Amino acid sequence: MSKGSHTLVWMSILIAVCSAAAICLSYRWSKSEVDIVSEPKRYHLVALYSGDNQNFVSELERGMDLAADELNIWITFKHFSSTAPASHLQAFARAIDSKADGIITNIPDHNQIGKLIDRAALQHIPVATIVDDIYGSQRRVHIGVDYRRFGEEAAKTICAMMPEGARTAIISYPINKQTNECLNKIKGFSHYIQSGKGYCTGIENVRELNSADAYELTEELLNSRFHYDSFLSG
Repeated sequence: MSKGSHTLVWMSILIAVCSAAAICLSYRWSKSEVDIVSEPKRYHLVALYSGDNQNFVSELERGMDLAADELNIWITFKHFSSTAPASHLQAFARAIDSKADGIITNIPDHNQIGKLIDRAALQHIPVATIVDDIYGSQRRVHIGVDYRRFGEEAAKTICAMMPEGARTAIISYPINKQTNECLNKIKGFSHYIQSGKGYCTGIENVRELNSADAYELTEELLNSRFHYDSFLSG
């Protein structure tokens, strides 16, 4: 990574972490007139991240440390492998039980962590999601790319280009291997088509990407007996 891109990544992470931490704490600050800057650290956030990109994890942890100093708070950062979602979920549950002032997390398990987010909300513990998001949960804020909106915009573009209708092939991994980004992108695309917001009334066809890569599968579909007007890569 070049020095310029390294700095950009660090700045982006710092901004995201500070935003997530500040929003998590806004609930606490709104209920107190105490000037916490002049007192010992009274607020404790728990930050959980599952992923195997060590460079990103290092920058994320660095951003957490700087955010803690800037906001005069205490942040406990825990990192887990992407292959160990159970450990992440257990740490989330412990953060709720310990009555943390706020929780920052990505989404290693879409179904189970949504329940934990709602459980935290019932106990008035604000949750900020980073990198990944989970729609329909009671998280207070998401800091990251809105992949559902990404999918909606893709559908909107296809509908605008082909108002008479289009047959779209969605190329993605098998459902058990799809990332949250992929799932949200496809949900956004499907939601726009099914909502009838556009004139695209064509058939939507989901194809699974197994051993072949996206390029090879796209070529296969182009040469198949089925006629596809457009493609969406999950």
